[in-house]
Amino acid sequence: CQGLWIGRNKNKVTGPLKFNWTGRKIHTLGITFRNDGKDDINTNWNRCTENIDATIKRWLKHNLSLKGKITVANSLILSKLWHTAQIIPLPNKKQLDITLKPIYKFINNNAKIHISKAQLHQKISQGGQNLIDVTAKAQTLQTKWTIKLLTHTNPMPWTDTAIYFLNRYRTAKQSIHTFHTLI
Repeated sequence: CQGLWIGRNKNKVTGPLKFNWTGRKIHTLGITFRNDGKDDINTNWNRCTENIDATIKRWLKHNLSLKGKITVANSLILSKLWHTAQIIPLPNKKQLDITLKPIYKFINNNAKIHISKAQLHQKISQGGQNLIDVTAKAQTLQTKWTIKLLTHTNPMPWTDTAIYFLNRYRTAKQSIHTFHTLI
């Protein structure tokens, strides 16, 4: 096991438990965490972009219909994002556009009529193609963790740590108190 110190202890290389403690970065479950000032968000999302590109290359040789491309995009291509989206915030708009551009190109590739992004994301009943909206899905995945954090009845080790850091911010503390009161 590896452990990563953050904050004022970030240069420490010893600690409790029999972990290999590091002061730079760790890579676990497909996510890179750093404390050396480098950008975790873009590091992780660049990896997603590479995985998306590789998946699209495998599917370009198939002569898929528009519905087939949407199905592949929703189930096989966009699935490359969901694990990262639960843990790491979405990148800025420019980086997100870079990540998603190959998907839109894959769907519109060799199309006689170009379909707008807005129409791709609309429901079929509204004339769209029902392509999953990455921003909405990422927010939903992250909200799921927030709800688990705020409604836990049997505290888990990660919940105490998360509440500690959230309580360091006054507005978060008020939000947690308000949320617990409502429940």
